[in-house]
Amino acid sequence: MDKVAQSASHGQLEELATIVRPEEDPNAKLPDILAASSAFHLRLAELSANQRVENQLALVLCYVRRLDTICTQNVPGWIGHKEILSALRAHQAEAAKLVMARHIDLSRDKMLRLFGA
Repeated sequence: MDKVAQSASHGQLEELATIVRPEEDPNAKLPDILAASSAFHLRLAELSANQRVENQLALVLCYVRRLDTICTQNVPGWIGHKEILSALRAHQAEAAKLVMARHIDLSRDKMLRLFGA
């Protein structure tokens, strides 16, 4: 996150915003939102220019895709990417790390609610 927050160009940040635009569309279908979320995370990993991070994230997303579908259908609420984008646009590395950590925590907690039900 540090590298992306510090060095991402305006064009790269707009690309990320375009990727997750379905999150803001009330008519968007769940598969489109989930695909956008995966694409956002993969593109963010690419922008980090860290091949290990990119490879590990791709692997994790393979496991998470089906769980995301089930979870989103059974546990209300969507954990969007707006705050992450805001921190990146402000080039605030520490804020971006904190927001991403919260995003991960909320996603984990949502999965735990699914399996705890």
